[in-house]
Amino acid sequence: MLMTHPPTGCPSPRHRNDPTPPPNRISLLAITGRRPGANRLRDRLPRHLPSGLAVMTTEPWKLTGDKYSPNLRKWLTRNKRWMNDLPLVYRWKDGGLYIGRKEVDENWFSGSRLWGVLTGGKSATVFAHVPDWAQHLTEVEGFWHRYSVIGRCAIDPEHTRVFIGDETRWQIDGDRRLCLWCNACDQELQRWTEQVERSAWKAVA
Repeated sequence: MLMTHPPTGCPSPRHRNDPTPPPNRISLLAITGRRPGANRLRDRLPRHLPSGLAVMTTEPWKLTGDKYSPNLRKWLTRNKRWMNDLPLVYRWKDGGLYIGRKEVDENWFSGSRLWGVLTGGKSATVFAHVPDWAQHLTEVEGFWHRYSVIGRCAIDPEHTRVFIGDETRWQIDGDRRLCLWCNACDQELQRWTEQVERSAWKAVA
């Protein structure tokens, strides 16, 4: 059996992206009796910028182009209004990525799973996560700066994911391809043959 191996050449730490929703989370509407956006209105970058954002010249929700996620832009545009600051990206202890804000005083986290945002856009549900769960979140420092420079490669540094609208990501030449979003990933298509053992019940002649 001839098998085609996914291109390799861009090693980085591998993280598990378990689609199972985390425990102990409830809707913001259930907690507050109002929908996100009822009180806080912010249309500009905050005066004190989060980690890695001070070098940016364009708000993340205004970044356009093939390497940027249209669904992330829609989610930011909708949800930046109810957050008291620009949402940050966090990594949970299992490696899953989340986008939102941690309340400093009570350590609650309000936000969404990042992969849910990338696939669902503004329809991705925002949840409030209890402190016992939120304490395992660690900020991905400098995320917005990297995203502004290399787009969705900041989310997929291993270059193994398939994104909506990623037709322009690769420049392919035979069995080699180069990522045009970050210009830093050169992959080679590898092939090999494997022997597969099979078994099945058959009628006795």
